[in-house]
Amino acid sequence: MNLQIEKQRLKNELDDINDVRLIKAISELLNYAKQSTEERFLKPFTKQQLMKRALTSEKDIAAGKTTGIKQLRKEVKNW
Repeated sequence: MNLQIEKQRLKNELDDINDVRLIKAISELLNYAKQSTEERFLKPFTKQQLMKRALTSEKDIAAGKTTGIKQLRKEVKNW
């Protein structure tokens, strides 16, 4: 694949798109691609996100949705 030809083809395709949602999706994809791996996967949580995660975790624990340490060690071996 010739990179310059492919880039030009994409530019031509973009010129023909009239769907705002599609343009927004492409824009978000490009923004995502520009982020570093660290930015993508190590974003700090907001206080609200942390509270929501903590409440969900507490509900899971109360419902018995946990994994014991022995089971976890077995699972880790298969990672």
